[in-house]
Amino acid sequence: MILANLSKAISAQNYYAVFLEFLIVILGVVVGFQVTAWNEERSDRRSEIQYYNEIILDLQEDLATAELVSRVSDRNSTFNNEVVAALNGDEQGYSGSSELAISFIRAGYGFVPRTARSTFDELTSTGNIVLLTNDELRREIRNYYSRMEQMRQWDDSLRQIQSEYNMAINGVVDRRVWQMDSSNELPDLSETDIRNMIEVARQRPELRGLLDQMANIQIRFSRDADNMAQAAEELISSIEAELIR
Repeated sequence: MILANLSKAISAQNYYAVFLEFLIVILGVVVGFQVTAWNEERSDRRSEIQYYNEIILDLQEDLATAELVSRVSDRNSTFNNEVVAALNGDEQGYSGSSELAISFIRAGYGFVPRTARSTFDELTSTGNIVLLTNDELRREIRNYYSRMEQMRQWDDSLRQIQSEYNMAINGVVDRRVWQMDSSNELPDLSETDIRNMIEVARQRPELRGLLDQMANIQIRFSRDADNMAQAAEELISSIEAELIR
């Protein structure tokens, strides 16, 4: 229609009409581009909000993990203290029951506080992190996951210490007890079994040093969990402030 009117206007040398038709065409193109830009901006904002909400869910999972790590680390520290008390002959510091065999095993356990980072990994791998338009908040998110990754730099050392500890108690704790522990069953050991277990353990001089190292690891895990929880709470607050702007 516009092209037909434009052709008639040129033929009739009606240049005002030609100008008007050109203006209508240009305005139509400009408005079309603007509407497309508005729609893209609204779509990007919806995606941005969705990503922020998904990051919050990941951070809430980190808070739950941090709480669990703290509890497990405290429990493992108790197991460690019971084994040390048994080696020292401090009968007040450990149970003379079959639970001591479980303490020998679990004193070498460690619960590594790892972050839930699926949303952040998706943002970085797809390049969609540019959809997070708040530069300061985007930097805060990057720093959070970078900091959590740096906290895991000693995990290989932990695995090495755990391997050495398990070798040290090999023969101290009967294989049957290991199997029962994996099934959360409590072994039924006699007082003689327990005394023999302690005596064999005392003949492993490396065991005390490994117990000290595992105790320090539990302290580090507990500290890492506290730091994770604090950082996660702060980042959640920053994201929630962005969502209500």
